Amino acid sequence: VLNSAESSIHIEFYIVCDDVIGNKIKDILIKKAHEGIEVRLVFDDVGSWSLPKKYIKSLQDAGVAVYPFTEVKFPLFTSKVNYRNHRKIIVVDGKVGFVGGMNIADRYIVGSKELGPWRDTMIKLKGEAVNSLQVIFLVDWYFVTNQDISDRVKFFPKQEVTSHHPIQITACGPDSDWASIMQAFFLAITKAKHHIYIASPYFIPNESILTALKTAALSGVDVMIMLPGKSDSTVVYWSSLSYISELLEAGIKVYLYQNGFNHSKILMIDSSFATVGSANMDIRSFEDNFEIAAIIYDQQVTTLLENSYLADLERSILVTEEEWELRSRKNNLKESVARLFSPLF
Repeated sequence: VLNSAESSIHIEFYIVCDDVIGNKIKDILIKKAHEGIEVRLVFDDVGSWSLPKKYIKSLQDAGVAVYPFTEVKFPLFTSKVNYRNHRKIIVVDGKVGFVGGMNIADRYIVGSKELGPWRDTMIKLKGEAVNSLQVIFLVDWYFVTNQDISDRVKFFPKQEVTSHHPIQITACGPDSDWASIMQAFFLAITKAKHHIYIASPYFIPNESILTALKTAALSGVDVMIMLPGKSDSTVVYWSSLSYISELLEAGIKVYLYQNGFNHSKILMIDSSFATVGSANMDIRSFEDNFEIAAIIYDQQVTTLLENSYLADLERSILVTEEEWELRSRKNNLKESVARLFSPLF
């Protein structure tokens, strides 16, 4: 898609790495900039902390506009570390967009030695929904550059839609008085009639979401939550596990994914509602980070996501109350200690 760009490329990611996939994308962006395409890239300064200056300079020398999101000089001594841009957005020519959980790094494609294969979910959008992605990118662009880009003809072209799948793009962050993504999750969970499927790599829910999930399960809704069997964040991993006991007590089914690391951030309800985006089911995504999600009101798309989810369940282990109660005291202690620090993560 990037290679086919004819007028503009807008990219915004939490993590950009100087590795194989990172350099492939860099080379494409340089090539398209030389062709006269407007190319803009925003990366989070903390998430992409290790990105070399030479990587950035090579893009800038080619005419690519590159900016960090809220640059941080001393991350241990500034509150800006808590307010990161965790969004993952690609918009090409204002016509095609991508949103989801992946970043620009090899591990999202080929996995890692420590965790094995990396499982993630990204969706491709066409039609009017891309306009919303474009708006969010341009607002963020204005935030980091103070440049107002308002060429509606170029960045919001008219599009012919051949199929209709209702999609709403929503964003949240510390710049808003409303936790819109969390509120969307909450409302959808409380409206569930038959089933709720959730996958989240970092599960540290606030009290509202936790209560909504437990209430749904106690009301007879089939609630399934898929957590990683192993994680890239030790403290968050043990903190997520600390919620399992109360989830099981409410009748919620908990699965631990075994085929590598599942980084997908998806919610599906009653085969008619789904969300795919950058937000984890945790307090940091709900309150501290700049996040984005595609909310899908479509049976066909939701069913595809649910089928993929059910296939992942076959690569997961179902946690039972009996087995969980027999876990070691050492693990129980790790969960308790991690839970104390969970508000920080």
